[in-house]
Formats: sequence, C-alpha cells, structure tokens
Amino acid sequence: MSRACSDSWSKWAEPGRCDHCGKFRDRNTTYLVTDPETGDTLQVGASCMGAFLGIKPKGLWTLGLGMDDLQDDDQHAPVGSTQVTDSRGLVAKALVATDMGKRYVSKSRAAGWGASSTADRGEYLFSSVTSRRLTPEEREEREQAHEQLAEVLKSGVVDDVISAGASIGTDSDYGRNLITALEAGFATDKMQGVVVSAVAVYGRRQREVANQEAQQERAASAAEGFAAPVKTRMREVPVAVTNVYESTRPRYGYPYGDEPFQIITMRDADGHEIVWKTGSLQQVQAGDQISMTGTVKDHDRFRGVDQTVISRAKLDRPADPGADG
Repeated sequence: MSRACSDSWSKWAEPGRCDHCGKFRDRNTTYLVTDPETGDTLQVGASCMGAFLGIKPKGLWTLGLGMDDLQDDDQHAPVGSTQVTDSRGLVAKALVATDMGKRYVSKSRAAGWGASSTADRGEYLFSSVTSRRLTPEEREEREQAHEQLAEVLKSGVVDDVISAGASIGTDSDYGRNLITALEAGFATDKMQGVVVSAVAVYGRRQREVANQEAQQERAASAAEGFAAPVKTRMREVPVAVTNVYESTRPRYGYPYGDEPFQIITMRDADGHEIVWKTGSLQQVQAGDQISMTGTVKDHDRFRGVDQTVISRAKLDRPADPGADG
C-alpha cells in the first residue's frame, strides 16, 4: 500500500477517484492498494480505507507489519510516532468552552469575525502552559472551567454529543471523518478539530428541539383572530414582548449598503400576537411589559398563529408609579 502521489504508482493514480465508493471529489489523500494474489490495484480514498480493509482507522498501523510481527504478544502500536488525545476529553472541554454547545465558533468563522475559535478558547481554558501572566480574573475563570469539566465528564452530555455526531450520516467526507474519529475514541492533532465540531452538531440539535418546543407552546397559547381591524390606530395598548429578532437588510437609498432592522413580536392581554418590523432599533427584549401604539397594516398567519401586523408604531415603558403609588 502506498500514497497515490508516489512516482512509482503515478500511472495508476487519478485525482479524486475512489474505487471503493465510486465517487469523484476533492481529496487530500488517496491510497493505492494491491491484492498480492491477483495483482489488481485499486485507488481508495482515505475516508474509505476503514470500510475497504475491514479494519478501523486506529488499527491501520498494523498494515505495515508482517504476520510474524502481529503474533508477537509484546507488539504494540509505534510509540511516539503520533500524539493522540482522548475524544471524550476533547468533547467535554469543548462543551465547557461553548457554554454547553451554545456558542461554537469554527476557526474559519473566527478568522472572519475577528473572534476566538472554540479550539483556541479550549486551549486558553485548559492548557497548562500560557504565553503570558494571567490576571486574577483569568485564573479564576480557568479554575471554574476545570471544576465544570469534572461535572461534564460525570454527566451523560458527552455521550449525547457523540450520539449527535454519529447521527450526521456518511453522505459527505465530513460526516465520514467525524464518525470515524468518534468511533476510534481518540484523535490526532489534525483530527481534533473534527472531533470538537461534534459539539456544533449537538448545539444545533438542541436549538432545533428548543425552537420546536417554543413553537408548539406559542401556537397553543396564542388567541385566534386579530387585535384590531386593518387601518385601526391602536393607542397605548399594554403588551408583553415575546421575541426580538435582529438582522440586516439592503438599504435602497443613500447612503447605500446594509441597514439593521428588528422584528418585534408582542402579545396583548387577550393573547393576540402583534408584530412590528422596523428599521429603528428599539431597546426592548423578550419579557418586557410595555405600552404599544401603532396602526394595523395587515392581518397575517405565521406557523399556525394569527398575527396583527402594525406600522408607524411607538413603544413606551409604563411609568414607575413610585413608592407612594
């Protein structure tokens, strides 16, 4: 067995081809495998080697040994040739670094955002070697992270992350690499990022479940119908803010570019859902009790809930009556 880039085997190599799965794609590494009995040579992608050879990736080092070597009870995998890290420990540290999967940041996204990646934050929290002297606050943060790490390892969350990663499927190189790394139980330096990314899969699944539960609760608690007829000017209506979504949209006037906007969702005392989409950012958040004035622009229905869409709105916080009422 040798890499496809070997000069002696270059006539057999065809970039991107894998004779095991029959697919062409960009591949960093392929192998040429020759059957000693028939002389047939096949090109196999690195991610398909385990399935093709019938041996897990963590046992591939044995392919360089003869049968006599494998029969030696004292024979072990080469020591010091590759540094590996326990996958469960990596996952647990990533959970702590991402607030249990809520704030995973890949290295590529961190570079674009100018932020710290999950891998870098894990290194900062758990590395025994630091490049500078830590402040008392930083030392306390690291101590708390180690305490949380012990709790995470005792819980079943690590198993949940591994199950979420294993359920991603093998239709992509990423999926096959992630499942292979998780099944191996350890990771080399190059594969640590893949193992850590299972936390992102877990976090996404958790958000999907939470969103589904919130949507079910929203639909069950909303009142049917609308708060007022179209074109009605609603004045100083007490409402509760249930959600504030913020993003950007193209600005169609000078100065051109993107502009921020909000979609503010509210409920009146009767349970009618009221929605205001505005480019003037409001200092409100979910849970706020406020007074709303606005004109009913339209009646809509979103995910099974009737919505009263308003425009030209004004949101006020009720005045504090003070101690004397």
